[in-house]
Amino acid sequence: MSATRITSSMMGMQRFSSRGQPFTRSRDIHPASDWPLDGKGRSWSTWQCRRPNALAWLLLLGSRQLNSRRYHLPGMDQAKDRRRALALLGPLEGRLMDLIWSGTVKQPFVVREVLAHTPKLAYTTVMTTLNRLVDKNLLRLDKRAGSRAHRYRAAGDIADFLASAGGAEVDRLIKQYGDVALAAFADRLDSLTPATSEALRKLRQQK
Repeated sequence: MSATRITSSMMGMQRFSSRGQPFTRSRDIHPASDWPLDGKGRSWSTWQCRRPNALAWLLLLGSRQLNSRRYHLPGMDQAKDRRRALALLGPLEGRLMDLIWSGTVKQPFVVREVLAHTPKLAYTTVMTTLNRLVDKNLLRLDKRAGSRAHRYRAAGDIADFLASAGGAEVDRLIKQYGDVALAAFADRLDSLTPATSEALRKLRQQK
């Protein structure tokens, strides 16, 4: 099999050989990859767009301006979202954000209000962690005139955090892998349920 090239447009993705013939899943597909093999057993990739708006949907999902409440997709689960969000944070950061996101700590709050729910932690430990979360844009600092105590509030909810983190990760993958990442993402759209595909179509219309 001859070497192939990557081609892309905004119409969707399908593999094509250098002769213009579509690849099919066969023994020529590497068992650990979707990519076809050349004569030396190396994995090559070539793509020609065939599905409407596939890359447009991908770029929409990668947008950091995605409004998580407006763009809610079928299958989103609050308990799973909570676990995903906490897994992206350090143990102590996750513990404090869980208290805040769950409403256990009422907003806005001061360090001592968080400390009341974490009595085994030192005041300076809680304050340092909260300030670190401010630096990471998970919390906002509310400075009031005449008050020495800093008050904090969440910059958004769990869905907002996941939308931002997901967008940043998509940006990172596209920057690192370029068109190959776009092709791989677009290929995964084949596995979406009809309900999710329809939701994505509506998202693009709203964007």
